Amino acid sequence: MIVLGLAGYGTFPYAKDWWLSREVCGGALPDDAVDALSPDSGEHHLAESDEKRVGALGSYRCELSYDRGEDAPPASVFSVTADTRRDPQDASLWGTFEDEGWSAVSPLPDGMPGFIDDSGAVQLMAKCPELGKDDDGRPRRILVRTAAGWDADRKAPDALVGVAVAAANRASEQLGCGAKPFKKTGKVRSTDPEPVALEPSKAAGTVCAAFAEADLPAGTKLRPRSNSSAPVARCELVKGGDRAPKAVFGAWYGDWSKRLIHEDTHGHPRRPDTATARCDGETAVFDGWAEDDFGLTDRQVRALIADFSSAETTHRKCTSLTRPTPPAVKSSPSGV
Repeated sequence: MIVLGLAGYGTFPYAKDWWLSREVCGGALPDDAVDALSPDSGEHHLAESDEKRVGALGSYRCELSYDRGEDAPPASVFSVTADTRRDPQDASLWGTFEDEGWSAVSPLPDGMPGFIDDSGAVQLMAKCPELGKDDDGRPRRILVRTAAGWDADRKAPDALVGVAVAAANRASEQLGCGAKPFKKTGKVRSTDPEPVALEPSKAAGTVCAAFAEADLPAGTKLRPRSNSSAPVARCELVKGGDRAPKAVFGAWYGDWSKRLIHEDTHGHPRRPDTATARCDGETAVFDGWAEDDFGLTDRQVRALIADFSSAETTHRKCTSLTRPTPPAVKSSPSGV
């Protein structure tokens, strides 16, 4: 009896791991993805799971933590934050793209309405048909951010996306959003995609399609950094075998993007090389830059911004496109 009691006590941490991993976020997450993100149970055990919904605030939170031992507080395995109100959504997106929009992103598989941000977190956004429109007549949306609390996002990005999709569906249900169910449409193999050749067949259907036949410096390759349904678009131009981009072109969709260009009181952007449009009833912003040694003039950069914005607005059925206005001196932003 004593031996059985001790054996039962010794296996309890593993039973707790199993139970917590299956109960987190209301039990809505795929077991294999949660297991892939969780620390090796031989070294650390799960500590607790927490789920909280504040319907009046349109807020949902879910987190799984693990025990680091030695009197250290539990640390996050992953956390999910979801909001259906504009203010917290705008604050989250401004924080993600605080470098005037040029913070790096990585693509999710085609058809998924989101991206992987510079910290490795998965962000998904969709309309909430059950919540109607806000006071400005814009469709209400849900923004769900799922972040790994340690380096699991780098080791297992596909598992994090699996958790993010299931968590987003749980959040939509809990907040009465009624969003079309999020689906994982493919496998995420890397958060640092390889460049592709400057050919129409390689760029077709990507956010880099506008540059496939452009007059670019010899040896230029294209690297799509988002898919065509994300709330942001980013195409990088690289030279030869370089990893760092020589030029970047981006688009940001939603009224939150107006802050990136610092509109004046009349709604005119203070960055004259910026193109704008109306997409799904809200502002969209388009811009680009190139390193001085890449071989493009300011006029060429503005022309490429115009081509990029035209391709994006055609794809997304936007209206009221305004083109960049000359002149502008382009240089790469700090930290890119």
